[in-house]
Amino acid sequence: MYFSTIGELIAMDGHGGFVWLAYSTTILVLMINFAAARLAIRKQERALRWRQEVAALQHKQTKQPMEQSDT
Repeated sequence: MYFSTIGELIAMDGHGGFVWLAYSTTILVLMINFAAARLAIRKQERALRWRQEVAALQHKQTKQPMEQSDT
């Protein structure tokens, strides 16, 4: 189906409202899903970084008393 003007493309023989609403809803849902996934990834990365820091501190604390008693 070809349209000769932009107005005809937007109207789509009276079905344009439904078509453009469906397109815009689909794009909105995709954008929300993308944003939610990015936020979840960032949250997980922060949690992993925090766990690594805690593990490094615990490892450092358990190692220090042994080093001091050897000298």
